[in-house]
Amino acid sequence: MGILAVLAGCNGSGVKSRLTSLDEAINAYAQALRWGRYDDAQQFHLTRNGDRVALDETMMKDIRITAYAVRNTKFDEKANEADVQAEFKYFITNRGTLQTKLVPQKWWYEEESKRWLLESGLPDFTVATEPQDKPARREPRIREVPRDPY
Repeated sequence: MGILAVLAGCNGSGVKSRLTSLDEAINAYAQALRWGRYDDAQQFHLTRNGDRVALDETMMKDIRITAYAVRNTKFDEKANEADVQAEFKYFITNRGTLQTKLVPQKWWYEEESKRWLLESGLPDFTVATEPQDKPARREPRIREVPRDPY
């Protein structure tokens, strides 16, 4: 996922351990989404004041996430949080289209449970999936060719 590449510039085993656990959390989250295990993914969505962020499973009924990749990570050691730029690739089953969406995510480390959590919910995949207005396609003209009587 690329987070461990940041380790080279970090000092201290606590920071390395925290970054490793962030990488593991992101991998587990991505795996849950790719397999459509939204109950498992839901466990990562919690605000800092303890509220669960509900995932809209009805929105996801026609969405199949095929890939989740981290494109950029900014780790704030003092705040125990990370800004992650995630790329979702997903298939819209009722339209037969593959889409890509970049999504900023805010991950934070909860000291009590010793785990990384995600403050936001899933992105609204339906916004990017609305059909674009396409110019009307002209049907080819069909002309009748007379048959040769001989």
